[in-house]
Amino acid sequence: MASGIFMLLDDIAMLADDVAVASKIATQKTAAILEDYLAVNAQKATGFDQSRELTVIWQSQRAL
Repeated sequence: MASGIFMLLDDIAMLADDVAVASKIATQKTAAILEDYLAVNAQKATGFDQSRELTVIWQSQRAL
């Protein structure tokens, strides 16, 4: 009986680990899309200093 509970807890831990890995990958892909979006909008905008957009992109790269 006790071994069944431990097997269930092990399955839950493995599932939580899989969710954590999938979340990390999804976050990295979302960050890449956001960086591309910022770069495209910075080129189309007028009257803005590009150095501000580049700073945001560099900081987001360091966060990964």
